Amino acid sequence: MDISTVISLGALLIALMGLLLNGRKESRSDAASTARMEAKLDVANAGVSDIKVDMRGMQNTLQDHAERLIKLDQRCRSNTHRLDRLDGQHSAEND
Repeated sequence: MDISTVISLGALLIALMGLLLNGRKESRSDAASTARMEAKLDVANAGVSDIKVDMRGMQNTLQDHAERLIKLDQRCRSNTHRLDRLDGQHSAEND
């Protein structure tokens, strides 16, 4: 083998080693980037879960308020009828 072939093979080996090392660095960088993205997605997912719990609580509160409002409306109607009857009795007594 002459010297130019040895130099060419040496350069080829160095280039291959450089590509392998560079590929490992990129895969480490990709792994770190993926880990950061997964962490951010986990935080977002936890936030969505918290919002769902809050929404369920608000729905229950609204349902409770709706039921209470219906009861109050019924009581108001009943009291209005009672007042109308009392007013009618009072008017008949004064006539």
